[in-house]
Amino acid sequence: MDKIKSANLVIRKFTMDDASAYFKNNNEAQIRKYMPDHFHSDEAEAREEVAGFLSNYDGMRMPCHFAVTKDGAVIGHVGIGESDISDSIYEICCAISEDHRGFG
Repeated sequence: MDKIKSANLVIRKFTMDDASAYFKNNNEAQIRKYMPDHFHSDEAEAREEVAGFLSNYDGMRMPCHFAVTKDGAVIGHVGIGESDISDSIYEICCAISEDHRGFG
């Protein structure tokens, strides 16, 4: 996957340059509430998780997370991974920064 483009957004692979925005986005109150596994106590932890995303792109191993961008800025992420319920069930997660929700 190179990029998925819509009229307003681009979904693409993460880069290490995205770690700061990923950290900031995941520390928003609603994202922390509904996606507590993506909370990081500091930016170094977020960088480690993004590094893991990069290594999973080879062969598209699960979980696989992608950056959601608007005008080049990371405003969230989407991910695909195994469910906590069963190894044969997969779930899709999506986290968009509060400032960018509700625009279609």
